[in-house]
Amino acid sequence: ETGTFLSEIQKLIRLYGGSPKTVIESLKKPLLQDIRFETKLAQVRLGGLVQFISMSLMTWVFISVSRLILNRSFELKPLAVIAILQALGLVSFSVIEAWKRRQIFKGFDLAYEVMVTLIAILPISISLKEKKEKSGVDRFLAHKDLPKELERVRRNLKEAILQWKDFGKPIELTLNELLDDIRFSQEIAQSKLLKQMDAFKFLIAAVFFLPAYLFDLYLSL
Repeated sequence: ETGTFLSEIQKLIRLYGGSPKTVIESLKKPLLQDIRFETKLAQVRLGGLVQFISMSLMTWVFISVSRLILNRSFELKPLAVIAILQALGLVSFSVIEAWKRRQIFKGFDLAYEVMVTLIAILPISISLKEKKEKSGVDRFLAHKDLPKELERVRRNLKEAILQWKDFGKPIELTLNELLDDIRFSQEIAQSKLLKQMDAFKFLIAAVFFLPAYLFDLYLSL
C-alpha cells in the first residue's frame, strides 16, 4: 500500500512539478515508527507461536507416554478433539490479530495519505478544488466511525480548510501539526495492539491449549 501511495505522489509531482523532499520528510518518521512496531509485533507473534507449539508438544508427549506406560489404546476421537482444540488456538491467534489491527487502525492510512499528499501539492500551481480532489481530503472528511483521535483531526482539518478557502489563511503549519497528531495517535494505537496481543496470547493458551492437555489427563484417570 505504501509503495502504491508513493507511486501516485511521484506521478503528481512529475505532472505538476514540486519536490519529493517534502514527501520524504513527511513520511520518514511514520515509516520508521511502523518498522519498529512491526518488529515488536512479530516478536509477540513468534512468542505466541512458540508458547502454543511448546504446549502442544508437551500434550502429545504426555499422551504418548501415558498410553505406553498405562497400556492405553490410542483412540481416534479423543485425539481428534485435542488436535482440533490446538488447531483452533493457532487459527484464533491469527484471526484475532487481523481483526484487532483493522479495528484499531481504521482510518489511519487514509489520514496519512491525505495529509502527506496535500502537503506535497500545496506549492503546486493548481486550484484549491484540484488540490482537494487529488489529495482525497473530502473522502477523509466524509469518513464515518473514525477513532476519537482521528475524529479530532478530521474536525481540525475541516476548519483549517474552511479558513484557507474563505480567508486565504496559510494551512501548511496546521497540516504538519495534524500529521504529528496522527503519528502520535497511531503510536498509542500500536502500543495498545501490542498489549492486547500479549493478553490474547495467554487467553488463547488458557482457552484452547490447556484444556486440550487437561482433557487427556481427565481421560487417563
